[in-house]
Amino acid sequence: MTRAEFEALLSSAGKTINGPLELLPDVSQPRKFVGQGAIRNVDGHEAIMHVRFDTRTLSKTINVVVNGVGPICRLDVDGVRHRTEGRNHKHDLRTERCPERNLPEAVARPELSGQSIDHVFRTFCREAGIRNSGLITRLGSP
Repeated sequence: MTRAEFEALLSSAGKTINGPLELLPDVSQPRKFVGQGAIRNVDGHEAIMHVRFDTRTLSKTINVVVNGVGPICRLDVDGVRHRTEGRNHKHDLRTERCPERNLPEAVARPELSGQSIDHVFRTFCREAGIRNSGLITRLGSP
């Protein structure tokens, strides 16, 4: 995927996640909650949004993957430091090689530090133009 194709997908109309995206405990790591949902646009393109929330560190990650391409966008909040961009940063596809290199370039997003997973999710969806029914977090689930 080229940067132009990425930007066209980002600006495409009618992107939705049908139904709420539900975060459930990760069976292998009980302090982490994970969920995913399909993002579809009116042209029939699809990407998968993966959301991860660690209740111990309060880190949040939203990763968008396109089948056959790989990751195209990732938002990390209160997570591992990334070079000079700090613990709160957003990665996106810049070149065709970025997915195979795990989206190496990032832009700092310090305004998201300390925000809830719900706020981070809503912010990401608003900025990407994704309509959704919200996020359900089952923090009390076994």
